[in-house]
Amino acid sequence: MIIDVSKLSSEPIEGLDELFLSYGRGPVPPGTYHGFITEILEVRPIPGCPSTLLKLDFVVSDIVDLKFGSLEEVNLGCAIRWQKVYKNWRKPSMADNLLRSAGIRTQPHSNRELEEMIVQIKEKGKLLTFEVDWEGICCALRDQRLMELTGTSDSDEAKGQASREDWKQANRISLRARSYHKFPDAPDGKSKLDRYFDKSIGEEVIARVKIRRFVRGGIGRYMRGHL
Repeated sequence: MIIDVSKLSSEPIEGLDELFLSYGRGPVPPGTYHGFITEILEVRPIPGCPSTLLKLDFVVSDIVDLKFGSLEEVNLGCAIRWQKVYKNWRKPSMADNLLRSAGIRTQPHSNRELEEMIVQIKEKGKLLTFEVDWEGICCALRDQRLMELTGTSDSDEAKGQASREDWKQANRISLRARSYHKFPDAPDGKSKLDRYFDKSIGEEVIARVKIRRFVRGGIGRYMRGHL
């Protein structure tokens, strides 16, 4: 069979980029995993607050114990995108746990030092240990709200014009399930569906992996490429 490619559209299929970039090969079940920082999206002091916001991308891996005590990293193919990690400069916070999970014992004394430490963790491929859970996100609801707030009729245009406050409102509305336990049971009764149709809003809800906290891992001293 010969396909006439001249009749095929070169336009990307709508939604595919967001699906693959945001969710990777699929969400891993909640639990404790190992992983790495893959991108540093933002390091920003919060005005009027003694805190700094980090926006980071991660990839979830696992470590298997082979024969004779050797360890090997296994990439599970699950991406955690746009993870927010806060550094509170007046009390222990999530960012402090991230640094400890990476084996860094010294505390930063400025936003510049904090950023340098995060860059070091990423560039050296330091292995982190963290607990993950699911959130249920409805992208259609989010996009609809962004269009309403920006007065546009195109979702991509709305995303480009939306302010931080617009995104806050849209993300708040799009959150339909706060944890794994809020998702419907899968047909086997042993797990949860990672995407489902929400009858109350008439739209699909998709599971997004979220890091709940960083912990000290017994193998946190190892780095990618040195397992």
